[in-house]
Amino acid sequence: MTARERRRRDSKLVAARARGMTWSEIASRYDVSERQARRIVERWWSERPVDDDIDPDAIIAETARRVRAGPQRLGGARRRDAERAVRLVSCV
Repeated sequence: MTARERRRRDSKLVAARARGMTWSEIASRYDVSERQARRIVERWWSERPVDDDIDPDAIIAETARRVRAGPQRLGGARRRDAERAVRLVSCV
């Protein structure tokens, strides 16, 4: 696995954890051990500063509003919301 492929896998793994997947599910999906998955997530977050201006309540309210608006309205917001969700999880 190249460094680029590893970074891509690690980002997807971190996003999967932020979406609520269990360590066991992540390990199976990304062909790593649970311990390795935990280390990947820990390392990923240690290398990225968390924005202090994140408002978890605003993110939740925005996401709920978009869900109520219907799936067709979620399209363009998915990536941005996923990134916010990942930062939100790190704050918890």
